[in-house]
Amino acid sequence: LLQGSMANCNIDHVRIVGMAGAPGPENRNIELSRRRAEVVAAALAAGGWDRSRFEVVAVGSEGAVTGDQEVAIRRRVHLTVQASPRQ
Repeated sequence: LLQGSMANCNIDHVRIVGMAGAPGPENRNIELSRRRAEVVAAALAAGGWDRSRFEVVAVGSEGAVTGDQEVAIRRRVHLTVQASPRQ
């Protein structure tokens, strides 16, 4: 799973934030966003990343609306990787 310049790095920390759109009850959106984040975490772990370095967060529909319009891009997972060079 690590390719290119990341192949020569240690993965120090991975923050995986699951998000959901605005429709529906918030408890369902939290669960949906948690499942999205867990799917990404499982894929990274299956690719050899150390699961103990993961922080998995579910934010549900938090921030999913702007005025009266739903922002569909909230139906995603945001991934932040902190890496350092291998010695």
